[in-house]
Parts: sequence; C-alpha cells; structure tokens
Amino acid sequence: MQVVASIASEVYNIENDMYMRRIFSKIIHYSFMGGIGLKALSALGECLAGIAFIFITPPRFLSTIVYLTSGELAEDPTDKIANFLMHTAQHFSVSTEIFTSVYFLTHGIIRLAVAAALLEEWLWAFPLALVVEALFIIYQLYRFTYTHSLWLIFLTIFDVIIVVLIVLEYNQRKKIRRSGLAREVTA
Repeated sequence: MQVVASIASEVYNIENDMYMRRIFSKIIHYSFMGGIGLKALSALGECLAGIAFIFITPPRFLSTIVYLTSGELAEDPTDKIANFLMHTAQHFSVSTEIFTSVYFLTHGIIRLAVAAALLEEWLWAFPLALVVEALFIIYQLYRFTYTHSLWLIFLTIFDVIIVVLIVLEYNQRKKIRRSGLAREVTA
C-alpha cells in the first residue's frame, strides 16, 4: 500500500511540475508577445516621426516650440524642459533635420522588421533580434555617458527585459520545434 501511495505522490509531483512549467511557458510567451508588440508600436512611431521630420523646416520647428513653450516660460523662466526644448529648436539646422529623419526612419524600419519577424516566430529572427537589441543597448549606454538622461536608462532597462524574453521564448520555440521533429521521425 505504501508503494502505491509513493507512486501516486510521484505522479502528482510530476503532473504538478508539468502544470507549473506550462503556466510559466504561457507567462513568458504572452510577456514576449506584449513586449514585442510595444516595440513594434514604438518603431511605428519612430517611422512616423522620421517622415514628419522630412517636412519640418528649422524655422517651422522653432516657431512650433516657441508656441508650445511660451506659456510655461512666461510662468517659470527657469523651467528645464521648456528651456531644453527652446535650446534644441534654436540649434535645429537643415543637417540636423536630415540626420533626425534618417535616424528615426532607419531605426524604426529595422525595429519594425525585427518585431514582425519575431511575431511570426521565425527562428532565425531571434538571434538577429538579440544582436540588434544588443547594439541598441550599447548605443543607448554610450549616449547616456553624454546626456545623463534617465529616459535612456529606462529605455535600456526595458530593452534588457526584452532581451531576456527573447532568449526565453527562443529556447521554448527550439524545444517545440525539436519535439515536433521528434514526433515526425517516430511517426
């Protein structure tokens, strides 16, 4: 009788372990899909910003920033954000316009293409995405050394989380692919 109870206990533990693995797998998958979805939306926004910068001339950019910040600067002439925007607008040249539009467009198109390939769950896209994300993380950390922007730190933390999710999802996709191939061979 004790042997039967011991076997039943082991079967329960195995089933419980498998259940927990399935739950963990689903959490990883949905987190991955949500994170990549956010990356795709962000990339789409970058593409739209790149297109917008093609049509924004430096004088138009300056007049828009003056209009948007004039009320805040009248109320608080030391406002850091408004002053930063004014400083940026005053130094916005044609070459800056071209660089900004090309940067946003290329960055957005690359990220959008990688996100689309990941959402299609193409296995070759996972290592590519890891390389692309690593390059963006390195560049963001490099930029942080000059700007000390907390925004870059938050963006980098989000990108690191995405890298972890990509690795976990990639490992799951490879397991599924291997088990599917194993079933085909034995069938």
